[in-house]
Amino acid sequence: KLMNNYVILKGKKDRLVIHLNSEVDFLTLRDSLVEKVREARNFIGNVQLAIEFSNRILSELEENVLIDLIKLNSDMYFLKVDLKKKIR
Repeated sequence: KLMNNYVILKGKKDRLVIHLNSEVDFLTLRDSLVEKVREARNFIGNVQLAIEFSNRILSELEENVLIDLIKLNSDMYFLKVDLKKKIR
């Protein structure tokens, strides 16, 4: 599928880093995220994680949309949402 690398999920020990393509429009990104999270659902399981978006500046509204979609399409629940750019 073409959309497959617009969103890359990377698990770190205490967080899920969601690498977002910076070129595509938000709707495409949103659809790709939903697809990725569904694919990873069984793999990730019922966990408590911090979440961090990387590689793309999101508005607060966009962030909330993506977070809601992750909650709807996975069994994850979030400790906190880490919206800062790079973390060491």
